[in-house]
Amino acid sequence: MTISVVISTYNGESFIVEQLDSIRMQSKQPNEVLILDDISSDNTFEIIEKYIEKYHLEKTWKLSQNRINKGWRRNFVEGMLQAEGDLVFPCDQDDIWECDKLEILTNIMEKNAGINVLTTNCKAFYDNGDVIVRPMPENEELIHLNPVPNYFNIKYPGCTYCVRRSYLRKVLKYWQNDYPHDLLLFRFATFDGTLYSINKSLIRWRRHSNSSYTKESMESKTLKNKIAWIDFANRFTSSIEEYLKDESYESEESIRIIKRTKDWLLNRYTFLNSRRIIKGVKLLKYLDCYPRKRQYLGDWYLVFVKK
Repeated sequence: MTISVVISTYNGESFIVEQLDSIRMQSKQPNEVLILDDISSDNTFEIIEKYIEKYHLEKTWKLSQNRINKGWRRNFVEGMLQAEGDLVFPCDQDDIWECDKLEILTNIMEKNAGINVLTTNCKAFYDNGDVIVRPMPENEELIHLNPVPNYFNIKYPGCTYCVRRSYLRKVLKYWQNDYPHDLLLFRFATFDGTLYSINKSLIRWRRHSNSSYTKESMESKTLKNKIAWIDFANRFTSSIEEYLKDESYESEESIRIIKRTKDWLLNRYTFLNSRRIIKGVKLLKYLDCYPRKRQYLGDWYLVFVKK
């Protein structure tokens, strides 16, 4: 099977070389590496350009720069759609891959035709030196991930994913501009039964406070933005529902989970807008739908304290 690695870069000069080194030294080499720079204002583009030249990677490594800033969501999706490999590996600019990541995941995909999206554990490492293996025990077991009520809580970062190109192009038809590619792939594959994970850390996942995702998470903690998130979640759930109907993947369990999610989102929206205590109490029966249970208390805080 042929392999494509897709990297979205933006102002990543501090860590990009470590990531590029970890890809260049893979035990199984990718057939192509696509690097899409989103008009970095630092030296990221120039560093990558010199790196490719230094190691004579021009035949398989392709670097391009956008004319306008597209944002990381669109940049990743467009890069993945350009990929020509049988397997596509999205790659963040500031992580470090273990040297056998491509080899291990490719071998699993070659032996298991029923897997469309494959994830792994990761070693999250922090500025203070802490290292945490997540999200599962390191027993190297291949596990099937099934739909759960709180499917908006995704414990596997997109930088751990391997996806079949044929599947990628099928599900990205349902992509909308504010859908992160990894959340779409994970949720769709969960519901159609083709999502698996190996309980083995194959990347070192750099965590720092100034990442785009971290900034967005902090900014979302207002009443206005929480209501906007509910709209997003409703649209995402409808996209999943549409996909399952189109592909005839509906099951009693998926129908039940989706209906319950819609009910939860409606009741949550009503509480945040009406600020009626009885509506907040009613949400207790939907605790299993919250990505994190503390977010239920967060709703009360937004309604009656922070506003």
